[in-house]
Amino acid sequence: MFDPVTYFETLTKTLKLTKDTYHFTQVSGLESLEGIISNRKDHDHFIAVDDSENGALLKISGGYFNRRPITVFICASADYGNPVQRQSLLTEFRKIHKSFVSKLIKDKAIQGLLPFDFTRIPYYEIPGFFADGCVGLYFMFYTDEPTKLIFDAADWTE
Repeated sequence: MFDPVTYFETLTKTLKLTKDTYHFTQVSGLESLEGIISNRKDHDHFIAVDDSENGALLKISGGYFNRRPITVFICASADYGNPVQRQSLLTEFRKIHKSFVSKLIKDKAIQGLLPFDFTRIPYYEIPGFFADGCVGLYFMFYTDEPTKLIFDAADWTE
């Protein structure tokens, strides 16, 4: 099973653009961002992975798969009313996003990572300021993991 938290923590520590500047943390979705907010006093730049377990069961080629979305946030604190700084940060975030995605694609091919759906990898700028003065973007991709979906009559009462 692919562990996005460990994977992106490693990427954050090894990508030259992020390794000395960005703090890695976990969040439970765009609504809370608790890992970012709780670390704002000590850090200004963040890479965060959504560790919540959402997904869907899909039937693909005769078997069932658990499709899980993986969301990665890239953000940093910025001065309110400074559009030049905001644009500069967003440009940096886009570079990080492309570096992470290119590494994912390389690792999928070389290391045989679990099946990923890379047909569409949307990314979104987070509007305005959030998490006590941050600007950022996030991107999403999906992993399809095989799952046994077998009816067992012993699990049911009459």
